[in-house]
Amino acid sequence: MFIGLPKRLRNAAQLWKGKPVTLALVLLGTILAVLELDALELPPRPPTAEQPKPLPPPAQPEPLPELQQTPATPSPQRGTLLTDVNVRYRPTVRSPVQTVGRQGDQVEISNQTKGLDDAYQWYLVRLPSSVVEGWVRGDLISGVPAQPPLDEPMAQQAPQERGVGGSGAAANYSLEALQYFQEIAFGNEFGSSSRRQIRKWVNDPIIRVHGSPTAADRVALAQIVAELNTIIGRHSPQVQLVILDDGDRQEANLDIYFVPHLEFPSYEPNYQPGNLGFAYVNWSQNRIYRGRILISTVDITQQERSHLIREELTQAMGLLQDSEWYDKSIFYQGWTSTTEYTELDETVIEMLYYPAVQPGMDERSAIAALGLPPRIQPAEGPANFLLPMGRRLFNQLKPW
Repeated sequence: MFIGLPKRLRNAAQLWKGKPVTLALVLLGTILAVLELDALELPPRPPTAEQPKPLPPPAQPEPLPELQQTPATPSPQRGTLLTDVNVRYRPTVRSPVQTVGRQGDQVEISNQTKGLDDAYQWYLVRLPSSVVEGWVRGDLISGVPAQPPLDEPMAQQAPQERGVGGSGAAANYSLEALQYFQEIAFGNEFGSSSRRQIRKWVNDPIIRVHGSPTAADRVALAQIVAELNTIIGRHSPQVQLVILDDGDRQEANLDIYFVPHLEFPSYEPNYQPGNLGFAYVNWSQNRIYRGRILISTVDITQQERSHLIREELTQAMGLLQDSEWYDKSIFYQGWTSTTEYTELDETVIEMLYYPAVQPGMDERSAIAALGLPPRIQPAEGPANFLLPMGRRLFNQLKPW
């Protein structure tokens, strides 16, 4: 009858067997007691054996150091010279020339910058089989931009192309410079032409040296060429003089002979006897295209030779007259051994190669092209004849 009850309930039932009411109450109380005990939270039983401790979290691996990679050296940019060019110390046509690059030369380009006084991009190049680096303008190299990026401000308007005129801003020249320019730049000392017109180079004079120049002669020539290029390039690089190496096969158009003066007639039939230095040029439509310069190697000191190189080369650029105005000038008619340009000399050279002054212009046209007031008249009339006479008399009488 009591099968299936818990043991405690079965024992109680046997004890109170035959007592139904009392038995019922006992059973009810027992059930409530059991339920109350089951509801109590008993503490956990102590472990009978050592429980395993929790494992520590796995260690994080230390980050590996970043691999320091050496950036690959970029291959140098290369370009090709489009023409014979002067390689300069600085990115400006006013800078001295270091060496000369030839048309077709492959050059390595290591740097670039905007021109110091123009709107071109200039490139630092190394010529083939050379340790010399120098600056070349971008429009003379193929495969590179000739102009700076558009977001870079332009320094000023780009210079005009060679041989292209343009008056630009009015030049600031004194009356003294103008009068000297009119005496030196119009006509010629020797020859049959008496027309007073501008004659100048419109292509680069390519110089080849012949004969027996001394080391000092070559140094003087290189220095004079650098100075002329700087002066001519003040407004725009219309022309640039280039000196050929001895082994260069390029054709020259301006030959300089260092030979005894007794041999001068064999090199230039138009030579005028009595001169230890002589320059003769050929022109077509007043554009000089060829010239020959003779420098004596005998009966002359080195300083006098250096002077003659400067005088004859400068005159071969188109300033074919001499003057008795200034005895320190390279154009002075009397014998002198000056080896540098005066400020007035440089101004006259600059005026001749001012972009707007074109071959064939007469004095009035050249004055207008230089932006000078029209009231300044050409060098003619009594006042201009008296000035040289007064200057010559002053040079003869001065005590120093």
